[in-house]
Amino acid sequence: MKSPRLFLSFKIYFILSLSYDFTFSQADFWQQSNGPYGGEVTALAANSSGHVFVGTAIGGVFRSINNGDTWTPLGLAKTTVLSLIINPMGHIFATSGGRGRVYCSMDNGDNWTLIKTNDRFFFILAVNSSGHLFATTSAIFGGTGSGVYRSTDNGNTWIPINAGLTRLDVYTIAIDSSEHIYAGTGGGVFRSTNNGDTWMPFGSPPIPVLSLAINPITQDIFAGTNLGVLRFNGTNWMQVLMTNTVVLSLFINLKGHVFAGTDGRGIFYSTNNGGNWKPINIGLANTSIPFVGISSSDYTFLGTLGLGGGVFRFIDNSESWTPLRLANTSVYSLAINSRGHIFAGTRFFAGVVGGILLRSLDDGESWTLANAGLPSAYVGSLVINSNNAIFAGTSNGVYRSINNGDNWAPANTGLLNTSVGVLAINSNDDIFAGTANGVYRSIDDGDNWMPVNTGLPNTSVTAIAINNSRHIFAAVLDSGIFRSSDNGEHWTSVNAGLTNKSVIALAINDIGYIFAGTDSGGVFRSTSNGDNWEHSGFTNHTVGPLVINSSGHIFAAVLDSGVFASTDNGEKWAPVNAGLTDTYVISFAINDSGYIFAGTLGNGVFRSVQTTTVVRESAEQTPVSFTLAQNYPNPFNPSTIIEFSLPQFAEVKLRVYDVMGKEVATLVNKKLHSGRHKVEWNAGDLASGVYFYRLQVNRFSETKKLILLR
Repeated sequence: MKSPRLFLSFKIYFILSLSYDFTFSQADFWQQSNGPYGGEVTALAANSSGHVFVGTAIGGVFRSINNGDTWTPLGLAKTTVLSLIINPMGHIFATSGGRGRVYCSMDNGDNWTLIKTNDRFFFILAVNSSGHLFATTSAIFGGTGSGVYRSTDNGNTWIPINAGLTRLDVYTIAIDSSEHIYAGTGGGVFRSTNNGDTWMPFGSPPIPVLSLAINPITQDIFAGTNLGVLRFNGTNWMQVLMTNTVVLSLFINLKGHVFAGTDGRGIFYSTNNGGNWKPINIGLANTSIPFVGISSSDYTFLGTLGLGGGVFRFIDNSESWTPLRLANTSVYSLAINSRGHIFAGTRFFAGVVGGILLRSLDDGESWTLANAGLPSAYVGSLVINSNNAIFAGTSNGVYRSINNGDNWAPANTGLLNTSVGVLAINSNDDIFAGTANGVYRSIDDGDNWMPVNTGLPNTSVTAIAINNSRHIFAAVLDSGIFRSSDNGEHWTSVNAGLTNKSVIALAINDIGYIFAGTDSGGVFRSTSNGDNWEHSGFTNHTVGPLVINSSGHIFAAVLDSGVFASTDNGEKWAPVNAGLTDTYVISFAINDSGYIFAGTLGNGVFRSVQTTTVVRESAEQTPVSFTLAQNYPNPFNPSTIIEFSLPQFAEVKLRVYDVMGKEVATLVNKKLHSGRHKVEWNAGDLASGVYFYRLQVNRFSETKKLILLR
């Protein structure tokens, strides 16, 4: 049985006499929202002009020419960048995952050329004054490693240089002012004095050395190990930072100030060559610091992964880090509640797969973490029920929030498979979860789940959609589409005409037409409740996700080709990509005003510049003043309509108060376009009596009385 909750519902509408000849010719259909900022930074570099470059997981390379205030995406889109290095000529070298590709840019990152492919992960870690590059292989990711490689021709050819190097698991390389090369390995430090031709052990303890840095002022060598920081002063090594700390990264700026990034204890900072240290973690959400950093002028830049990851900036002798506005998040799920609040689920790719949840209360102008109680798990699906309870499908099961995302609790009882990639809710608030082995249903707000798989093959469910008759359609991996007309109790295959059964997305419009996006097969459409299917466009293309606005316009993400729209039920499609700087769209949501939001792979959230349901209004349709009408019916029980008019785009607040002046409901609290609007308010369990509703827009304010009569 559903738990009783106060239910104050409202809907907001445009009630203009509108022209719906929706066109896609505006200069920019999309604009990037302010984030969500952060992401996964895997490499950092700075050139002699002070330009800062960051390599990211999935998002490629970004550049800032103003000390991190703004960032421009460069090349290598959808690439995980493992390392960045800049030679004395200003040429930038980047390596990527997969087959160890090496790229070079000779024009400050604007264009990139693939110059080498290797058979394993490849990291370029150092460059000397002659431009010789030194690299290592996959020991950094826990592989066996194959020592040090050198290139003397700008990365075109590489040779192993391991003579005397008895440990091939190389994690880090550093070069001093005498061109001596130091390699940190799983068994201590080795040194070469002849450009890497031969190596000798360098007297450090035989322990894993994960990072090396050389003080540009004193030339002392610092080694980050799994037992703290060691310093070599020309004669011997000595411990300078606690022995019980794993030091993942080291960096020393031009003033000789030392930064040590640790695994779980954040950043430590020394201004006296390692004599004393202090923690500097204010502003950091993640205290596991695998990457730090580079300096430009008076700034030090830090890159982090995972929860709270991104780029941070530090000014010498300050006490905190400033997060920078790098939108490098991969947003796999989006949902919008009845108040217009947006929730975005993300996914991490570097290191352990996980994710976070973010919330925006202002149409994407700003984002904050809404993660309390959620594990660091990939958030693949978000749905919201009629009581505004939010459900998140994650790689660790279903989580529920009943306070707008402030806190989350697991809701997994009976859920035998906790890899939940799909969620859907019907008009009765029954929830359906698509997992790696079928569909589960909850009829009590997620308190309990039961499998409902009769007739379904025991494979992954990739999409679920529910029509107005509460018929459920489930796409099953490589098995096509199944339909249930009895709330999931029984399923029937409905694949007639569906020539591609790798369905990855489903959407249903108000007249019951079903649209299916497939892997490499385009879009299919059924006008017969799934009994028959016909192809509807994008032959040989992967299509998904799909979303449909209140006017029935369909928006489809086509793999790496951006967004296409159809206003005629899929007969014709037109691209709507103006302003969309990342065409790899992986999630959609549309708010009550018709604005569409698109989550991308590595570039955060974009939103439409205009509403997708209203694109033009004639002059006579625009109100000339702010007005608030009397509600109707009045008295009412339990619902009433409140209308108001706006002569211009404005921030609108519409609230309801009791006779004591206590606010009992917020009906509108967001920006709205000009026109006449109406709000439907359901007073729920409020007592009979006199209430007041107040409209506030800019300096305009008006209050009227309404009567709830039970």
